[in-house]
Amino acid sequence: MGFQIQLYKSDYVISNQEEIYQESLLVADKVSRLYDGVTADDRKGVYKKISESINVTWLYPVYNLFAAAAPSIHFYEINRFVNQSIRQYLFDIVGHPKDTKIWCQTWINCHDQDTLLKKHTHHFPHHGYLSIQPRDTQTMFYDGDEEAYCVKNEPGILYIGPGNIYHEVQPLEPIQDYRVTIGFNIITNHDSYDKIDGASFIPIL
Repeated sequence: MGFQIQLYKSDYVISNQEEIYQESLLVADKVSRLYDGVTADDRKGVYKKISESINVTWLYPVYNLFAAAAPSIHFYEINRFVNQSIRQYLFDIVGHPKDTKIWCQTWINCHDQDTLLKKHTHHFPHHGYLSIQPRDTQTMFYDGDEEAYCVKNEPGILYIGPGNIYHEVQPLEPIQDYRVTIGFNIITNHDSYDKIDGASFIPIL
């Protein structure tokens, strides 16, 4: 089975990695406090209170990272890079016309050894992530039950591919502190989404 995937590299993230990592932790804490005890029912944006704390990853339907991170210059530049990469992927790899309307849902992943993302998929046409501090990990993608391909996660590497590919994060060494990446889902006017539950998609202009 062929996959339309692409990898990009951000020299800006590589050059400013430690500062971006520290800002990422602050943003994750801010979002956790703003939405303390709130999660999405079936991950569709129907919100309810829960008694236990929840990782900031699972709040992705209720906020957009680049709004939560304002007015960070680092995240401004990351937003520019992510948007440019998405446009290149959709126009040159997927083949969408240049007048395609694009919306993006972006969140922060902040995980320790015990909360690394297990095998999952995304219910949107396109999905990607940007490694900020990935630690010594790889992301394995699957075609059915078979391993299809693997991405060795390195700072500044951005992956984009189809959203319906199952994947998981695999540690190659024990995780110290936190593993931080930026995740995003993409929809366009060529897709069948005329209504999105939640409030985190914003247009890429």
